[in-house]
Amino acid sequence: MGAVSVDIRLPDIDAYIVQKHGQPRSLTPEEADILSSFASLILQAIRDRWPVDTGTSRDRWEVSTVPSGGRISILVENPLYYAEYVHDGLWRTLIPAIWNIVKPDVMRTLKFAIDKTETKLNSTTSIFSIFRGLAS
Repeated sequence: MGAVSVDIRLPDIDAYIVQKHGQPRSLTPEEADILSSFASLILQAIRDRWPVDTGTSRDRWEVSTVPSGGRISILVENPLYYAEYVHDGLWRTLIPAIWNIVKPDVMRTLKFAIDKTETKLNSTTSIFSIFRGLAS
């Protein structure tokens, strides 16, 4: 124990995709890039606010994203054996505070990108329908 692992789930985004797409789907590469950009901002904010003696625990923070439909999330981790105990568990308040600051922008930006993707998908479907009609 001592390592830190926080899974920031985005159920609102999963639900929004189902609402717009009609079923779960993974993020497109463009949408996943947006999520990764915000994950990088979260990482930088953690590192900027993490206390430093030697810098070892600060430098071990890492983020990854899960773009899979139904499980979209940002994973924030620090595998260092004592990270959990730095400043009496600072991470327990720091990560949620940072997430609460960036969450509105994440949601707005991802929803905009999802709308854009769905518009493209719908126009492509319409074009295929026209071609099918011509071939009949």
